[in-house]
Amino acid sequence: MRKITDSEWREFMDELILDPTSDEVINYKELSERFGIGVSAVSRRIVCLRHLGILPYPRPKERLDSYRKPYDRDELTKLKYLVESGVPHEQIAKILGRTYRSVRNKVVREEKKGNIKMRAAVPSVKEQDDFIVAIKLDSYDCVTNYSELVQRFRLTRKQAWGRVDSLRKRGLLPRPKGPNPVSVKALKEKWHRDYILDRGDKINGKI
Repeated sequence: MRKITDSEWREFMDELILDPTSDEVINYKELSERFGIGVSAVSRRIVCLRHLGILPYPRPKERLDSYRKPYDRDELTKLKYLVESGVPHEQIAKILGRTYRSVRNKVVREEKKGNIKMRAAVPSVKEQDDFIVAIKLDSYDCVTNYSELVQRFRLTRKQAWGRVDSLRKRGLLPRPKGPNPVSVKALKEKWHRDYILDRGDKINGKI
C-alpha cells in the first residue's frame, strides 16, 4: 500500500467540511469523488485525523440538519408508501431529503417491527418475461445491467439479484461459467483504492 504524502494530507484536510455544531464531516461523497477513493477510505482517514487530535471528535446529538433528526409521522407514511411501491432507496432519500444510509437503516428497522412490508418478490408472468428479455449477460453468463433492471422494474438491488437467482434455479437463465476476469480486475482495483490507508503505519509522522 502506498503512503499518503504530506501534500495529499494537507489537500484532504483543506477539502473537509465540518458541521459547525457537531463537528461531523458532511461531505463524504464529495471527498470520495475528489480523491478517487471509496467512502470507507475517507472515513478511515477522518478517524485517524481525530485520533491524532488534528480534528475534533464529533458530537452527533448536537447536529442541526436532518441527518439524525427523528422521522416524523408524515415521513414514515411516505416512506412506507414508497418502499411498498418498489421505489429504490436512492430515490426515496432524495424525496425525503435524507441520506441513502438513513433511509436504508430506517427501512430495515421498520421492516423488523412489521410496519413496512417489502414489495412482493413474485412477479407476474408478463413482468417475468419482460425481466428475462431485459437481462444482459456477458460471455461468462454474468448479469451486467443490474442498475438498469433496478430502475426499469422499480426494485431494490437485492430484489433484482433475487429474481435472477430464482430464474437460474428454475433453468430459465444459464448458470454463470465463472467470474468475469475484467470484473474481477475492476473489483481488485477498487479494493486497492478503498483500502489505500493502511492501519499499521499510515499516518505516524506523515502529516
